[in-house]
Amino acid sequence: MPTVSELWVNEDESGKMEMTYDLGEMAGMAQGFMSELEPDKEQKDMWAKKEKIDSTMNFYDIMPDSVKREVSNAEFLKNMNLSLSVDSEKEQAEMKLSVKYKDDNEMLEIMKVLKESRKDNSNPMMAMQGEDELDQMMIQYKADYKNGIIRLPAMDISEFFEDPELKGMMDALAGKEGSDPEELEFLRMMLGDKTKVVVHAPGKILFTDDPNAIVEGNKATFEDDILEYLKAGKARARLIKFKN
Repeated sequence: MPTVSELWVNEDESGKMEMTYDLGEMAGMAQGFMSELEPDKEQKDMWAKKEKIDSTMNFYDIMPDSVKREVSNAEFLKNMNLSLSVDSEKEQAEMKLSVKYKDDNEMLEIMKVLKESRKDNSNPMMAMQGEDELDQMMIQYKADYKNGIIRLPAMDISEFFEDPELKGMMDALAGKEGSDPEELEFLRMMLGDKTKVVVHAPGKILFTDDPNAIVEGNKATFEDDILEYLKAGKARARLIKFKN
């Protein structure tokens, strides 16, 4: 689950999304992941003294030519990048997925191509996510430019409770008798404490229906407690009204 999901909605209907993951104690796992994706590149110890890493991969560039020939419109993946940033002195590490698109139709096409590329083991998001999870990872929204409204629909995440690999953690989250409290701590370690959604509107934001939102000009920031978010089984719907 992203620590921060950020969305830019532009007046010309183009947009950009960035999903940032605070790796924290999972940094070692991420290092192994990047090593697999870039086997020819010398990999350094993430936590070596004074070591800093700033690496970016383009989804299209790392796709083998054989897969490019088989996937329709593979060039759409030129719009997607995956970055890894590490500062060992501060013991900070984060991964960021970014995607740009000229309109809703292009975003749908990007997602279609990304799912088609599941056959490619070098595709980083397919190594991390299944098809359904990939849809939910992206920021879902509807923009009514004429009336100056952006809607973030409620997102059902109840499938977390159905995943057998997460059963122990979900039982602990639900407080089921006999569950291991350490599973809950592991879940918090994996996901963090808070998740934020930041939306940049095409004009000054007039109001949102979330009384806890922080509004600054054309930017609105929404924050949720991750474990409470999971207990509810879905993210709450939100509405933003901006000056058009």
